[in-house]
Amino acid sequence: MIKKRFRNNVKQAKAYPGADINSDHNPVVIKLKVKLKKMQKTQEREREHLNLDLLRESNYKSRCYIEIRNQYDILEQEECEQSPTDENKYVEREWAKIKNTIKNTMKITLPNKENTKRKKWMTNEILQKMGQRRQHKNNDKDIMKLIKK
Repeated sequence: MIKKRFRNNVKQAKAYPGADINSDHNPVVIKLKVKLKKMQKTQEREREHLNLDLLRESNYKSRCYIEIRNQYDILEQEECEQSPTDENKYVEREWAKIKNTIKNTMKITLPNKENTKRKKWMTNEILQKMGQRRQHKNNDKDIMKLIKK
């Protein structure tokens, strides 16, 4: 009644021969141990698509900072014109305003990452070092210089 693969999941099995049903079969009741696997999320986060490494460069950094500041100032002016502030919801509104400003600005300012199939710990610096090693490895003159030193 159950596949061999799942036999160890059966904890208890019991037949009820005297059941009052119109059949010549005996009902069987089993207790199973069920293990449910955690499903992986199918949605990828938006921030994973943005190339955040570019923020280390000064021109992208300053451009993003200026854009965030401008967007936040615009939202501040719109909010002041709309209605008076409610003290209870002030913190939540401010946080939502800051978060949305940063997210929208990053989407506009930063380009998306190139889709590379490598591990997260593999940085551009490591790839450059690997390239240098490859160049030195294939160059016999460099090896001879290193040996003579």
